[in-house]
Amino acid sequence: MTRLGFLLATLLLQTVVSQNTTAFIDGMVVHDSTGKPVANASVELTVVEGARVVSRTTTSGEDGRFSFRDLPPAEGYQIVVTGSGLWPTAYGQERSHGPWTPIKLSPGQHLTDVRIAAQGITQISGKILDPSGKPQVGASVLAMRPTYVDGRRNLQRAGNTVTNLQGEYRFTNLNPGRYYIRVTPRTEGLSDSLFTNPSLRDRSASTSSTNAISEVEGYPTVYYPGVPVESAKVILLGDSQVINGLDIVVMKTGTSRVRGTITNSASGKKVAAAQVLLLPVAGSPDSHWGRFFDSRDGTFDLRAVLPGMYFLSATAMGTDRPLAGRVVVEIRSKETRAFDIPVSAGTDISGRIVLDNQNETRADFSTVSVGLAPDASQPIDGTLSRFRNHLPSASTAAKADGTFTLSGVMPWDYHVTVSGIPGAYVKAVRYGNMDVLSSGLRVDGSNSQQMEIVLATDGGRLDGRNLGVSNAVIVLVPEARSRRDLYLAASSSNTGRFQLTNIPPGRYKVFAWQNPADGVWTDPDYLERYESLGVPLDIQSESSEYIELRVIP
Repeated sequence: MTRLGFLLATLLLQTVVSQNTTAFIDGMVVHDSTGKPVANASVELTVVEGARVVSRTTTSGEDGRFSFRDLPPAEGYQIVVTGSGLWPTAYGQERSHGPWTPIKLSPGQHLTDVRIAAQGITQISGKILDPSGKPQVGASVLAMRPTYVDGRRNLQRAGNTVTNLQGEYRFTNLNPGRYYIRVTPRTEGLSDSLFTNPSLRDRSASTSSTNAISEVEGYPTVYYPGVPVESAKVILLGDSQVINGLDIVVMKTGTSRVRGTITNSASGKKVAAAQVLLLPVAGSPDSHWGRFFDSRDGTFDLRAVLPGMYFLSATAMGTDRPLAGRVVVEIRSKETRAFDIPVSAGTDISGRIVLDNQNETRADFSTVSVGLAPDASQPIDGTLSRFRNHLPSASTAAKADGTFTLSGVMPWDYHVTVSGIPGAYVKAVRYGNMDVLSSGLRVDGSNSQQMEIVLATDGGRLDGRNLGVSNAVIVLVPEARSRRDLYLAASSSNTGRFQLTNIPPGRYKVFAWQNPADGVWTDPDYLERYESLGVPLDIQSESSEYIELRVIP
């Protein structure tokens, strides 16, 4: 063999040996929140050989894939992904600065499908200031995510921080989604809980200790952009998105004293004992801002009450029928106000159920039930204790001829419920000359009016199919957004087919979502994001419509 032939044979042998002993790594970079491929990310592979660090670097392709070839067998390989909008993420890391997983390569090993879930950099930041621009140091700031219970927004903690000497707050590494920001500035001493969760203090304090609280000044808890929870604005945080400049101005507020008596309207005398509630007019009746007083002598005295418009109500027991009353009061800062709450027996509301189509045969309404449920649809902060006493309600069964009587209805705001009406829908509810189906019913103890409930059987029908996804939730959202009874939902089958029947005539938008939270579609903040993706639909009396929908991702 010539010298040249010997060299070629040696090189060929070394190549064969190398191919049999070196290892390979093939993998993919994806976003940890969406699972979608990350293109153009820097992928660095390192290993310690002896006393030195050996590294190689490559870039992920448009499909997020990367590869390393001709790697010597070794233990302790580390892969780290970096790039624009990404936290440095090592293979095996599930959170920032968490433990990573070393890789061991054997001779000739071909390691495939190494998946690295790169953590996108997300940030929400801003300042907490008073009206003069002074920073609020040490304010507690919470990032909150909405959950839903019976379609009601319930805010839960997603992250917390404290403002620095410049009044700055910052949340990083949040998952993409919808957030609300809550701020509780520092208020020193005894008054702190009164500006955060006064209902908890009323419940945990005796009457005497509650009376001992003096009127104070402080900073009430607010939500971005500096409002009560009912008016809080949603913040949409996208993948790898940085949102800065979400400043919140907080106002120092002086509290007031609210006192008075509870009197029997019939006798003019003070009642022996009663429960007194002070509830914000614009808030939920089980708001954490609600105040409670257990009166033992027919008088009440609530201290450190924040200014605003309130419902002041009282319920007295110990008589044949409970006595109740409610008045609307305005509380101004740093005042002492005295009020009288007259209480009387509840209101009896009589009514009847009729069919809209008078040509139909005489109906039997004995299966129908009529109820009054307290209106408690406003958003709440699920992390704070709330007023949890039994809220007033009423219900009764209708007679066969459709007549009914709701007895002893307490003063409150209600919505009317009707059940046991298969094949029909509620077309109208009139109380005197008022339509209370949309606006709700306020019972204030004045003269009772006749209630008329109109049922109709001319509802429409919608058949359809959602495209691309077999199982989805199909939702009809009414043009009249205040009509909670007109939000209709159905699930599609494994073939994407769905059907809704007995739809009240009117204008709607149709949406298709995959695995939405139950009732989330009643939240205006949620709907605002998808409003343009809804398909308009006009349901006529006894009409039949067909529609094909694409599921909203």
